[in-house]
Amino acid sequence: MPNSTQTPTATKQATEQATFTVATNHLQPHNPNRTVIDVSDIDDKEVIVIPSIDLSDVACTLESIMSNYEALESLLHLIHTNQLKGMALPAMTEIALNNCLYIANMAGDEYLKLKNALKQSSYAVEGV
Repeated sequence: MPNSTQTPTATKQATEQATFTVATNHLQPHNPNRTVIDVSDIDDKEVIVIPSIDLSDVACTLESIMSNYEALESLLHLIHTNQLKGMALPAMTEIALNNCLYIANMAGDEYLKLKNALKQSSYAVEGV
């Protein structure tokens, strides 16, 4: 038998490699065209793999949220310093309110994407 000539160390290594292969192939089918960029630390016990397009969407949404908050900050500064008078004040206040709702909706959508990934891990978001 071919296995009878293997040393216990070689058998253990083969078993570990087979377990790793089964685990990774079970979670992700082998795709020779897939590039995996691992930015985790060597001692991380859990890693969540998400498509880079999803990560890009989250980053773009966060950038949009930051930009909207900066515009909202400027608008609120104008309101606070009484630089808006007459009919402009109610209109700008409504714009500020709509902007807040828009930001909350964008953030909520991205939160749900991340929450769904995290609920499969030990770092689940509270309330999941």
